[in-house]
Amino acid sequence: IGNSGSKGFKCYGGIMASEAISLLRDFYERGNPNAPKPHRSRVTQA
Repeated sequence: IGNSGSKGFKCYGGIMASEAISLLRDFYERGNPNAPKPHRSRVTQA
C-alpha cells in the first residue's frame, strides 16, 4: 500500500485542462447514445 516500491508514472495536474473541460462539456451536452435505455420510467416530484 502506498508507494512501497511499486512502479508507475508521475501524474501532473492542469496539463491540457481546457481541452479536457471542453471534451466533457461536449459529451454531457450531446448525451451518450450508447447508454442503455432505462427499464423503469422516472417519477418526477412536483
